[in-house]
Amino acid sequence: MNNPLNLQKGDRVLIHLPRETARTVEALVLVASGNGKSLMLSFDALFSGYLGLIPLLWSDEEQGYIDLIQQMPVGVRKIP
Repeated sequence: MNNPLNLQKGDRVLIHLPRETARTVEALVLVASGNGKSLMLSFDALFSGYLGLIPLLWSDEEQGYIDLIQQMPVGVRKIP
């Protein structure tokens, strides 16, 4: 399935962990693949064990992004 967010370098997003807390963090897309399925996000926080950077990969199975190291779903919402 295609990634419906179509994120690109420079986009601002909100990220959260659906299975843990309601905490959200604002992040910036530093790197995005051409199809938007892999991202590197930058933020000013400690988030799920990541300090400042998190690599994400689109998962067709999850119908959303997962973090590349822990393979946990990460909610991503584009800020208009």
